[in-house]
Amino acid sequence: MSLYTKNSKAKLDVVRNFWTKHIKGLVEIKKLEISKADSYPIDRIKLILDTVKDKLKILKISNVENKDRNEFLKILENFLKENNTLTELTLNSVGLYLPENMKIFADGLKQANTLKTLSIPSSYFCEEGAKLLAGGLKENKSITSLDVSNNHLEIESLGHLADVLANKEIITFLNTNSLRAEAEGLFLNALSKLKHVKTLDISSCSLTELKIQELAEFLGESTSIETLKLKKNNLGEASAEILAGGLQKNNSLTSLDVSVNNLKLKGLECLAGALANKKNITSLNISSNCLKTDEKMAFLNALRKLAHVKTLNISFNGLTVQNIQEFAIFLGESTSIKTLDFAGMI
Repeated sequence: MSLYTKNSKAKLDVVRNFWTKHIKGLVEIKKLEISKADSYPIDRIKLILDTVKDKLKILKISNVENKDRNEFLKILENFLKENNTLTELTLNSVGLYLPENMKIFADGLKQANTLKTLSIPSSYFCEEGAKLLAGGLKENKSITSLDVSNNHLEIESLGHLADVLANKEIITFLNTNSLRAEAEGLFLNALSKLKHVKTLDISSCSLTELKIQELAEFLGESTSIETLKLKKNNLGEASAEILAGGLQKNNSLTSLDVSVNNLKLKGLECLAGALANKKNITSLNISSNCLKTDEKMAFLNALRKLAHVKTLNISFNGLTVQNIQEFAIFLGESTSIKTLDFAGMI
């Protein structure tokens, strides 16, 4: 016997009674993930959320069926207004690229008083959507972590978000967002508003030398930034030298990821020199940066300046077993390095 037929209130009541009688433990669930929401009729998703709304703390939903997305977001809006326990929400492929859908979601955010972590990656919302999201964030007083990665945000959209995050101590993730070349001049203006940001991820953003110059200026003035992730930006040697200038002026950064950036020896030496006297830097990822065969020992010698680093990733730089053995002598002299990742030896 089928317990559920879409759009049938009678059958829905049967399902509700079944859940109440046989799955009483569901109301105690604190973490819920629905990774293939398109395989659930929308009424069943509503039933699930109604059942868990009193104690749920973590909710992750992805792949809502296209025709159900508007209705789903209305259900979610009501859930956010009624729930008083949710602290973490992740949504993926739920239709936020449509402004009318983003508006519904943003209205729910305004009353999500316990939510601390919001992740909406790969939503591909436009500038209008960014404005609506910014409106929801502005009125929300609890969110401290925001992930808008893989959204191909343009600089104007980033600016709208930066405007409302300016006075919030919020961790902002902005990786894999396209920034048009003609809008580069606005990049620093957006960054300068994020004075309280502690963690900034702008990986895979195709950062040009101009953007790196603006980022270096931001680093030179920031007193809050603790973690910076710049993975996969194809920075090269020239950008590394510019970035090093900003790092020299910064005293708050503790973790830096510049992996997969084609820095080569010159770029890596510039960064090592800039960080040599920065005892606050405790974690450094410089993996996959295209060292030539005859540059490996010079690279390892440059790392001697970073004896204060506790976690070091030098993987996939073409190092040999002999290189690592020689570097181990230095490690024996170092009192700080606790974790070393050197995968990809040849």
